[in-house]
Order: sequence, then C-alpha cells, then structure tokens
Amino acid sequence: MSWLRALRETARSGLTVERRRLDPVIAARAALGLALVVGFSLALFGPAVAASSAFGAFQAAIATFQRSWRPRPTLALASGASLAVSTFFGYLTGAHDGLFLALLLAWTFLSGLLWAAGPTAGIIASSNVAIMLVTVTLPTSVATAAGHAVMIFAGGVVQAALVVLLPVRRWGAQRDALADALAAEADYARRLRHDPVAPFDPVPLMTARSAAAVTPGQARRRPAELHGARGLAERIRPVLASLADPAVGVPEEGPERERVRELLAAAGAVLDAAAHAIRHGEPVVLPPPAVAALRTPDFSQTYARSVARFGGTLVGVALATAVVRFAHPGTYLSAALAVVCAFAMYLLMRTGYAAGQVFVAAYVVFLLGMEGAGLTQTVRDRVTLTLLGGLLAMLAYAVYPAWETPRLRGRLADWLAAVGRYAAVVTAWYADPAGTGSPDVREALLNTREARVAWQEAVDRATHEPVRHRGLSHAAAEQADHALAEFGRVAMLMEAHLPERGAPPVPAAAALAESLRRATERGAKEVRERRAPHWDDLRETLDVWSADPPDHFLLHKGAALLLEALDEVTTALTDSTRAR
Repeated sequence: MSWLRALRETARSGLTVERRRLDPVIAARAALGLALVVGFSLALFGPAVAASSAFGAFQAAIATFQRSWRPRPTLALASGASLAVSTFFGYLTGAHDGLFLALLLAWTFLSGLLWAAGPTAGIIASSNVAIMLVTVTLPTSVATAAGHAVMIFAGGVVQAALVVLLPVRRWGAQRDALADALAAEADYARRLRHDPVAPFDPVPLMTARSAAAVTPGQARRRPAELHGARGLAERIRPVLASLADPAVGVPEEGPERERVRELLAAAGAVLDAAAHAIRHGEPVVLPPPAVAALRTPDFSQTYARSVARFGGTLVGVALATAVVRFAHPGTYLSAALAVVCAFAMYLLMRTGYAAGQVFVAAYVVFLLGMEGAGLTQTVRDRVTLTLLGGLLAMLAYAVYPAWETPRLRGRLADWLAAVGRYAAVVTAWYADPAGTGSPDVREALLNTREARVAWQEAVDRATHEPVRHRGLSHAAAEQADHALAEFGRVAMLMEAHLPERGAPPVPAAAALAESLRRATERGAKEVRERRAPHWDDLRETLDVWSADPPDHFLLHKGAALLLEALDEVTTALTDSTRAR
C-alpha cells in the first residue's frame, strides 16, 4: 500500500463515526455527577477550584465507560486518585521548567508502560498526562496544590458514589460478553448449514472467558444466568463442527444432510434465544419450531487518532469559541455548557475518536472560560499544540515505525507452534484415555485461540501499512492462514470425539502425538528463520501407518488431514520465498 493511500485510509478511519448502541442513561448519570461537582465547587470555592474538581469528575466518568471487568466504582476511584497525584506534582513543579519537563517525561513514559497492563489503565494514565498539562496553568502553591488534588479526587468519589447509588444494568458488561459469545456460536451454526467447514472467530469466547474471571466476592453476587453457560458454549462449538463436517458426519447431499441443516438451524435459534435472555436478564423463551427440531427419537491507529484528534479539536474549539465570543456566557452558564458538552462526549465516545474529541475540546474551552481570562490565548495555544503534537506523533511513527509487516512470520510461527501443541495434546488423549489430559486439552485450545487472534490482528494492521512485505506476501499470508485454520479445525474435530475415560487406548496415538509436537516446534523455528518448514518426521509416521493403520478411523483420517494442512503451509511459504 502506498503512503498516500495509507494516509487516506487512516484519515477516513479516524474521522468515521461508528454506529453503536448509545447509553443515554449512563451518559446522563455521568453528566449529573459532573454537574453536582461543578455546581458545589462554584458555590463554595469559585471557578479555579471548580475547574480542578470538574477534571476529576470528568476523567472518572470516562474510566467507567471503558471495556473492563473491574467494578465501575473501583475504576472511578482509581482514575480520581491517580489524576490527583499527577496534578499535585504538576502544581509543585509547574513554576520550574526543568523539573516540570522531567516530571512530564517520567509520567509519559509510565503511561506508555501502563498500556501493557491493558487499555483501561493506559487510557487513564495517558489522560492524566494530558490533564496535568492543562491544570498546571492555574495559580499554584503547595497549599493550593494539595487543595486542588483533594478536589480532583473528590470528583472521582462523587462519580463512584453515583454508580453505586444509581446502578444501570448491573453486570451489564459480563452479560454482553457472554451473550456475544452465544450469538457468535448461533451465527456459526447457521453458516455451517451452507459451508460445512466454515471458520469460527474465537474472539467472543475469549472475551467471555475474561469476563468470567471474577473475585470470590463477585462470584457470590453474580446472577445465576452467568454461571456455567460459557463452559457449555465452548463444548457446543466442536459438536456443531463435527455435526456439519462430511469427513466425520453425514454425506454432503441427501436426506441426512437436510436433517443436519435442520438441526443446525434449530441450534442457532436456541443459542440466539439464550443470548437475548442473558443480555436483558429475562427468562429464556425458546422458539417452538427449534424445540421440535431438536426433539429427536435418538499501537496503526497512530495516524488515525492524530487526524481525528486534530480535526475534532479544531471543530470543538471553533464552535465553543464562537459561542463564547458572540453569546458572552457568564461563569454559571459556561459551567452549564461544559456539563452539556461532557454529556455529549459520554454519549458519543464509543462512536469514534473524532466525535468525542469535538466535545472534549469544547468542554475545556467552556471550563477554562468560567473565569473569563486568557480565553483567546488558551484557544490559540490548544489548536497550535494539538496540531504540533499530531504532526510530531506522525513524524515519529514514520521515522521509527512499529510496523507489523516484518513481524508476520513470528506471529505465524507462534500460531503454528500453539496449534501443533493443541493437536499433540488431543492425540495423546487417544493413547491414554485414563490419564489427566482433559485440562491440558482446554489450556492448549485457549493458547491456540490467543495465538490465532494475535496473528489475525497483525495481518489486519499490516494490510494498511505502506511497506513492502519482507518474506511473507499477502497471498502467502492468506494461504498460510487458511492452512493453519484447517489444521486447527481437524484437531478440533478429533477433540469432539475424544474417548471416554477408561476406553481402550490406541497405542499408535502416542507416536503420532510426539511426532506432531516435534514437527510443529521445528517448523515454527524454520518459519521464524525465513525457511520453508518440512514435516519429514510426521510423514514417516504416516508411512508406517500405511502398512498397519491404527484401529481408529478418525485418528488415521485426521492424521492425514493434518499433514495435508501442514504441506499447504510449506507451499505458501515456499512460494513467498521464491517471490522475493
């Protein structure tokens, strides 16, 4: 992709307003908290203190909107406390350029590190740095610094208290995560009706698994419908796949296939009904036709955010400045306008970065305009510094880019190694059904999902990068993706038919499991070293089986399909190497 096209695509992405379900009640609660803090502070302490407390309440409310499984009051308190500490040190060092610059560098570095802990921590930390730059322009001393910090933390406390006193959709994030997982499986069941080997996106199940990780105290308060459904959903997926796959199920055409399509459609309807009930906290209403059918007798965002931030800031500052210049709002009207802008930002923050930035910029203008001093300079400086910051960020990313394209082979190797371990663990279970392999199978499957998601995200980012491929073309990546997805699907089908504990073992499975493990680990190493992988050990194992195959059809057939998928990986990487 050329630089011009890449910039055009990222600019379009950054300025796009996404269609998302809005939460006006939650946005109104956040705006109410901000209004209470601003009104109380204005009445008792004046505009300067009101601005500080407003920043605390504003940032704490933003924290409660993040996609996190932690309790919302905890997020609000953490945001208020961290912002209070940041601004306190900012006040103390603001009069000394050298100290303030050192503090700013340290805080920025720490905020970057916190992104590794998760997007919620990263957003809170990054916002603290930005707000510290704004509030440091207010009059300061040690006493007033402590007072402002206390008021900032008080704003976070107010938002946390409102979340407790005015709850909206308790466990809503966990409900949505589990409902999305069930809805994804419903869609998967419907797609299998027309494509027996349709791929499955594991992200919803991974998200639901993260949402289910709660503390013992939360587990005691968790609604009954959030218990156990995720584990059942994970067990349903391989059953749906094996039901649709003609390799282990019914023929591709005929009355048996029509019955399979009927069962898949019914499964999709039941899963959708369960998802709806969990999302809204309502009793499950199963569609009668479905019940009858189942009753049988048997980091790329840099450019996009730079464009969005500058565009949104420019529009927000322009509109707010026009209102201030022509309407001349007083202190209290400016405070009210700031609250309105905050409400609009809370309401629209999930629809895109640009839309929220418009109201953030207007919010700052109205908030700092409560005193009526320095407004022109504030507006000019904010526009200039925003433009300068955006250009510097884009320039830095161009000079020292974190491109995903050169790392694609590493991501592919990670997925190959993970899916190879998964297939080896599944196969080893056939050799020792009385062992303790089931937990290992589940852990290996989850690791495979994480590796596959990391690969797919890297491919998506690399698609829009204005660089040539370095050893892995788009065609090779697509072919290798298809091959490893097929490899994982075959292993999943083998898992769906694991023998029960105490069943007769298949001794030949032990040799296959060890061969799979060694071959895929060595193959992953060869992929990282930009060599085409070879599967000689695995091929020798199957050659031995050709004379005396193991007494298990699925195991014999599955091993052959696994080798075919690995050969396709080799073909894709060989063609890519020759293309260089």
